[in-house]
Amino acid sequence: VSGRPTIQRLRYQLFTDIVGVIVVTVGPTSWGPLHTDEAWIDCLSPYCRAACSYRLKSEVSMGNGSSAISGEPLDPKLLQGSLLVDQTFMYDVTSHHTIQRAYSHQQIIKFSQVDRQNEGRLRLNHRANLQFCLERHFQLTDLLSNASVSSETLTYHFQIPTKCRHPCILRVQRSLSDPINNNLFLLTEPCLPLNFLIASCTDADLLLGARSILNALNFIHTNLSISHNNVRATSIFVSSDTSWKLSGFEFALPFSKMDTTVVELLERLVSNSAEPEEVGSAFQSTHTVFQTALAFHPAYPFCYDIFAFSRLFSNLVNKYGKDSELFSDFLQVLHKSCMHSQPRARLPPAQLMVHPVFRHPLASSVNFFENYMAYSDEEKVKFFHSFKEKIATQLPIEVVCQKLVPFCLHSTVFLDPPSQFLIVQLLYPYNDSQRPTANVTPGNENISWLSYTAFKRYVSPLILGKFRIRERQTRITLLERFTGYVHFIRALGELSRLLGAVETLNVLRQTEIRLTHQGVFTTAIKHSTNSQWPRTHLFSEAAPKIGRQQRELPASEKRRTDGGTLSLAQMAALSGSYEPNSNPILQQAALEI
Repeated sequence: VSGRPTIQRLRYQLFTDIVGVIVVTVGPTSWGPLHTDEAWIDCLSPYCRAACSYRLKSEVSMGNGSSAISGEPLDPKLLQGSLLVDQTFMYDVTSHHTIQRAYSHQQIIKFSQVDRQNEGRLRLNHRANLQFCLERHFQLTDLLSNASVSSETLTYHFQIPTKCRHPCILRVQRSLSDPINNNLFLLTEPCLPLNFLIASCTDADLLLGARSILNALNFIHTNLSISHNNVRATSIFVSSDTSWKLSGFEFALPFSKMDTTVVELLERLVSNSAEPEEVGSAFQSTHTVFQTALAFHPAYPFCYDIFAFSRLFSNLVNKYGKDSELFSDFLQVLHKSCMHSQPRARLPPAQLMVHPVFRHPLASSVNFFENYMAYSDEEKVKFFHSFKEKIATQLPIEVVCQKLVPFCLHSTVFLDPPSQFLIVQLLYPYNDSQRPTANVTPGNENISWLSYTAFKRYVSPLILGKFRIRERQTRITLLERFTGYVHFIRALGELSRLLGAVETLNVLRQTEIRLTHQGVFTTAIKHSTNSQWPRTHLFSEAAPKIGRQQRELPASEKRRTDGGTLSLAQMAALSGSYEPNSNPILQQAALEI
C-alpha cells in the first residue's frame, strides 16, 4: 500500500475502515468477542481504530465477552495458585489465577507440553504407536505450539468453547499461545476444577451437576454434531455460582470422523493415564468396562459420550453420594441401558434428561427458573403459590436458600408481577420460636417458609446487593417490604440503632461537607437544591414493557419439557426395572453381529 499513489492509498484505507466497522458491529454478536490485538485492527486508520476499540469495550461491558479486553501479553511469571487438573504423557493441564491486572478477573487454564519418558503411573504400553495415533487424529503438538492458527482441527478443539455460548459449557473468553515454551492458555470465567471440590459436594450438587452435563452434551450433539470424547471429572469445572461447566474439548471430533479406532485410542489413553476409579465402574470390572466402551456404531454417534458420562456419574455417586435412594433407579438405567454393550440400547442425553430423578423438586425448580420466560402467567402463578408446599417444605432450608433464592432475586423474576406472592413470603421471615406447620392451609399460605436465622445468614447479603441496583421498580419493591427485614440490615440501620437517628444524620452531613470541600461534590447540581449528594434524576426501568399476554406463543409452538414427545418404548427405557436384553430388536441385532 505504501508504494501506491496517495488517492489509491486513501481509497484502500477507506475500504479497510468500512470493513472494520462492519466486522466490529456485526461480528461479535454470535461468535464471541473480537480482540483489539488481532491483526486486522492494525490495518485501520487511527480514528477508526479508536472507534473499533470503543465498540469492542462496549461489547465487553454489556456482558458478551471478557471483563477486560487487552492487547497486553500474558506474563507466565505472574501466574499464581497452580492446581493440577489433568496430566497425560504428552501434556499437563493446570489452573491458575494471575496478579497481572489485565487478566486478574479471569481464571487461566494452562496446557503445557511435556515428555515424561514413561514416568510413574503414566507408563504406557506401545507408547510410540499411541502417540503416533494421537498426533494423527488430534494434532495435539500443533495445538499447543500454535493455538492461533485457523484450521479445521482447532475449530473442533479449543475454538468450540471460545465461539459457542451455552450456560452449561465453560465460557472461554480468549486463547493465547506461547510457541517458545509450547504452552497454551485459555482465559475463562472464574471457576475451580471439580476434583478439588467434589469431596464437599452434596447430593443436590450431584443432581444439578448431572443435569448440567447432560444439557451440555445434548447441545454439542444436537447443534454441533460433535462428540466430546473426554467426559471425565478432569473436564468439569465449578463456576462461582456452584454450577458445573463442561470443558476439556481437546479430544472433540465431528460425528463423521468417529469410529471404533478413535474410541479404542481414547480408552487406552484413559486406562493408562487416569486414576483407577475413573476407568472402572461401580457395577463392572475394569476389563469389562473397557470391552464395552469399544462398542461404537455410526448410526448412534453419541454412544461413547453417554457411556463415559454413565461411568463417571456412577463412580461419583458410589464414592461421594449420601442418598442412595435418590439415585438408585437412575443408576440402574445408566448401568443397564447407557452402558450396554450394544450402542443401539444407549439412551441419548435428551431422552435421559426426562428421567424421573430430574423431576425432583430441586431439579424441577431450577428448570423452571432457567426457562422462566417460556412460561405463561398462569403457569408462573401456579408455581409460586405452590412453592411453599411442594418445594420449600420438601427440601432442606440450606438447599433452598443456596440454590433457589438467588434465582428469585434475579431481576427477571423479582420484577415480574406473578412472583410477588413468593417475594412477600421471602421478605417477611418468621420468628424462630414460632415455626409454622408444614401443612399449608388457606389460613397460613401467606406465612413465610423462611426463618429469621436462615434469612440473616443466606438472604440478607443478597438483599444488600439488590439495594445497590439503581432501578425504580426494584427499589420500590424493596421499600414496600422494608418493615419485614429491616432488623437484618447491618450497615446504616445498625449505626442508627446504636447512635440514634440525629447523630447518624449529623455524621452523614459532616461527611457531605468534607467531601464537598475536597471537590468530590460540585456545589451546583441541575434540578437539585436540597442535597449535594450526586444521584441520577430518574431511576432506570428494568421491568418488562410488554404484557405477558401479548407475547404468548401459540400452542403449536410451545415446547414440551415433560417428556410428552417420547414414545412408550422410550419411556419404558427410563425405568430401573427395564431389561434391554429382553428387547427383540436388540436380540436380532446381536444375532446379526
